[in-house]
Amino acid sequence: MMMAREDGLWSCDVELDAHMVVKLVSSPIVSCSEVDLVIQDIKLQLLDFLDCKISFVPRKVNMAAHCLAKLGLTIENDNFLVGGVPY
Repeated sequence: MMMAREDGLWSCDVELDAHMVVKLVSSPIVSCSEVDLVIQDIKLQLLDFLDCKISFVPRKVNMAAHCLAKLGLTIENDNFLVGGVPY
């Protein structure tokens, strides 16, 4: 999300296969756990966007992101995908 903001993007769609993370980020409830500190950092990042949607998608549906992340581990240069998923 930081890279998206640095590149001037004002909206984003974040799809996660971690249902609990989506639930925590979407919740207005604040606790004092260590996990909540990370969740609060994510929520602060989201405030930088005019429009940002976070949603849960099953891992089977999120295979494009999984493949890109796996590929990213093998690449030395910084790369990121803007726009749709290549077919």
